[in-house]
This record gives sequence, structure tokens and C-alpha cells, in this order.
Amino acid sequence: MLNDNILKKHCTSDRSGKQVDCYYDIIKAEGFKFAFNLGRKEVQEVVYNYTYNYTYSIYFMNKIKMIKILKR
Repeated sequence: MLNDNILKKHCTSDRSGKQVDCYYDIIKAEGFKFAFNLGRKEVQEVVYNYTYNYTYSIYFMNKIKMIKILKR
């Protein structure tokens, strides 16, 4: 449940839409456990991981590791 709380914090702080992009290192520093998820799906070479309430994927933008968060 800690992972969902961390993702919720970032989704509610950014009201630009349904999708939120954050720095991977910030999410990790807050205690997010990337090994704990409910499922995983690959669509067109993009891996989506699922928590109870969110979907996230990891990608690189200009050599910086980012995480894309989507509310389920």
C-alpha cells in the first residue's frame, strides 16, 4: 500500500491531466519498491506495471530515468 500512497501523492500534486511524469530517483528516494507490483504487461515494447490503483512505466528522457504514472 506504500507504493500506492507515493503514486497518489504525485498524481494529486500535478493536476495537468490523467498522466503524471516524475523523476525515477525522487520516487525511489520516497521509498517506492519497484519489485512490488500486482502485474506487468508489455505493449509495443513498453512495460506497464500495476499497483492497486495506478499503472506506471519507466522510460528515459535525455538520459534521465523517468516514471510515467497513470490512474487506473
